[in-house]
Amino acid sequence: MRLRAVGALVALAALVGSLAACEPPGPRVYVYGDSLTWEAEGWIRTWGQARGYDVVVHSRFGGAPCSFYGQMRADRGRQGTHAVIVAFSGNPAYMSPCVGPDTVGSHARQLREVAGIWSGSGARVVWAATPRLPAQVSEDVQDAMRAEARRLGLGVADSGRYVTPNRTWAQVLPCLPGERCPGHQINPAVASGRNIVRANDGVHFCPGGGRGFDPCPYYSSGAWRFARALAEAIPARR
Repeated sequence: MRLRAVGALVALAALVGSLAACEPPGPRVYVYGDSLTWEAEGWIRTWGQARGYDVVVHSRFGGAPCSFYGQMRADRGRQGTHAVIVAFSGNPAYMSPCVGPDTVGSHARQLREVAGIWSGSGARVVWAATPRLPAQVSEDVQDAMRAEARRLGLGVADSGRYVTPNRTWAQVLPCLPGERCPGHQINPAVASGRNIVRANDGVHFCPGGGRGFDPCPYYSSGAWRFARALAEAIPARR
């Protein structure tokens, strides 16, 4: 009798586990970005899933919104998309040939095209400012896209707020609650309780020599922070 009861409990546990594995994913969210997004792709999915979303990431080194028009149109054809997040630093034409010679004006126009692609889909489009870069043209692009997003009625977010708080560039920052804090182990010159958030190039996230297209051999606080802010930019479900 006892063996039969134990067997029934085991079968019930297996059934519950299989049903949980078959649960449909949460609402779909598409994230489009450049090398910063590529570096943080795994963390973006992790943070998004923790908030109950099925996050699909499309990224490309040197990318711009126009690099993904075709992909967006294909994704637009799939039903059930909750939100679309676009996060681009402002790469120029020599990195993305679809960008016009006026990098700033071109990115503003591209955001209008993105809004048009997703118009009528039911998905909320959110423009997310990327962390501040050393190049001023990137900040000019961010300003232009922010203004255009507001004019278009899109969502506006700052996915750089944990990496460049108050739009202030830094290579090392105090560790945030809930994250690993190995900055001193990666580089003994870093004070205890602080993490390296930018690569040596001042742009990317991997501590040391990361270039935005190499797998990072270390814990990347910058990628963790960027991904967290991007996930927080997903609009709440109505």
